[in-house]
Amino acid sequence: MRMNLLITLTLLFPLFACAKYSYNYVGDLDTSVLNEVSGMQCSQDIKDRFYFINDSGDDSRLYYSDGAVGEVMSIKLSNTSFIDTEDMGLLKNGCGKKDCLIIADIGNNDFSRDVLSLYFVKEQKDFNTVVSPYHVLNIRYPKSRRFNAEAIAIEPKTKDLFLLTKKAQEGDVEGISALYRLKHSKLFSKKIEILELVEEIDFRHHLENTSSKERVTSMDFSQDEKLAILTTKKILFAEYRIKKNRDLKLDKLQALDAPALKKQESFTFSRRSKTFYYTTESKKSDAPIYQGLKK
Repeated sequence: MRMNLLITLTLLFPLFACAKYSYNYVGDLDTSVLNEVSGMQCSQDIKDRFYFINDSGDDSRLYYSDGAVGEVMSIKLSNTSFIDTEDMGLLKNGCGKKDCLIIADIGNNDFSRDVLSLYFVKEQKDFNTVVSPYHVLNIRYPKSRRFNAEAIAIEPKTKDLFLLTKKAQEGDVEGISALYRLKHSKLFSKKIEILELVEEIDFRHHLENTSSKERVTSMDFSQDEKLAILTTKKILFAEYRIKKNRDLKLDKLQALDAPALKKQESFTFSRRSKTFYYTTESKKSDAPIYQGLKK
């Protein structure tokens, strides 16, 4: 059954003409503060506002700057203990009338975590140095399965949350990931919510070497129904559509000709989706951030 599903998905993903983008080096992140960026999110409400998180062991902090490489400000989340934060998302008007920033504590390198956490933070133009999470959502995979994942995003029309694992199954081959969903109606639940499997995505024909450890590191949805999937070496775009029953249907897949960064880790669309940004988790002084601009 699983083999049939993978074959079907491969047929659903023919290559189509690559969208035309120009790529520009924006600058380098301040690695004295952003020393292992694992998630990045553009504001949809505050012009030129960027948010960042570092990987695990960062004292439960959220960072922001006005401009991709502007002065970095730090926010401490109170009564919070991050384990392995890996990506960010944004829920429009999710925190009352304000947008919610979502910090995804979903890393599971040794497969020891059964329950994962998402931290919702109310966006503000001027933050206090210490803030409390607006909401904490605990999630797990169905049938008590455990995966390692680094990618989440909110689909802007349904406001459902999607998570993409590194592999479809523990011990599986590289280049096959599982896409999970949690419906919008469950995002503010106070109990542990179970993700539902949408489908498995086979993108092995886009990998340079199927034996290499090229894995999904970030994802984001645009306002015009495109899903961006960032791997350690490529940017993949999938067109999609929302069916009447709110299910998401992926139709096509393409690899962009964007410059590859060493250990590229984070991706975000701008608020109008004509521009996107991606960067690396490098701890060194050369941690570039690049812009893709639709022609």
